[in-house]
Amino acid sequence: MGWLGPTPFNIQPMNRTFYYHLFLFFSVMVQKQSERIFHKGNKMKQTLSKSPINWKDMEVEAKWTASRHAYELIISEFQDQGSDFGYTFKVRWSGLPKKYVDLYFETKNNALSSGLHALRHRIRYTSKPRAQNSSLSCLINASWKKDWEKIQYKSTPTRIGAVWFRKEIGGCKIWDKRDNDLCPNLPTAEPINIITDSQFSHEALTFLLKDHPEINRQNLTPFMSVTDFRYRVILMDKDNKMFELSLDHLISENFRTGVINRAYEAELEIIRPKPSDENLTELFRISKLIQERYELTPSTTSKGGNKVPELEQKNDED
Repeated sequence: MGWLGPTPFNIQPMNRTFYYHLFLFFSVMVQKQSERIFHKGNKMKQTLSKSPINWKDMEVEAKWTASRHAYELIISEFQDQGSDFGYTFKVRWSGLPKKYVDLYFETKNNALSSGLHALRHRIRYTSKPRAQNSSLSCLINASWKKDWEKIQYKSTPTRIGAVWFRKEIGGCKIWDKRDNDLCPNLPTAEPINIITDSQFSHEALTFLLKDHPEINRQNLTPFMSVTDFRYRVILMDKDNKMFELSLDHLISENFRTGVINRAYEAELEIIRPKPSDENLTELFRISKLIQERYELTPSTTSKGGNKVPELEQKNDED
């Protein structure tokens, strides 16, 4: 049996008008959707074009401050083998936080922070025996064993919304319980001596002195400590693209002012493959969804206390 529905030859005049307006309606909708897709793609190209020079060699991550409720909600919803945003979740460290203790160094005249730079000594610890749970009281009272130590230098950051770009120097370890990834030609020494004594060479200090040739290493002294109980989740898709989500409960102390602060933060970092236009675009996509769902606020201040203004961008929506 052939088609018995309306054709251009058997539609009554009123029906022709109806289908004509229906056709116009869908044409307008398709046009608007195409414009939205074009505008979104064009806006992302403009965002990528604002990225700093050599950004593909930098640490690239989204950073937020969070309420305690949001912090706990994210942990409860990012369960091992769960999935969302197109990714499967893998909870690290059997669901218990590691402890990071960062000691930040500065000169008396704030030569580093004036350039939005930071030098830190970082130690990571694992609870042994294992902490019974991830409550703050349990973590504070747990026994902790040192995993490794690093000295790291961070360059001037660029911030676009929640996404930060900056060079991080100091991937090698000055001490490791398994002697893995140790810094070359660096004898066993106290970290403070490695930083202040010019007889010791370290890549982080080499980069620091390139940016600040006026600094005498002997004048670098600790001015802030940050203790970070960090919960971590890996996000991985079917193509092995990988992001790292860290949930941080922070306790910081400024030695100059005596002020102690507690805060909750979240970070989402590109892990694999190395930063590219494609996975930077994906980082912006995922971070926008996470920020909106959990009502997070883009971080404007680094853990070391540097306030970073957002990179100015034109509004092309007008």
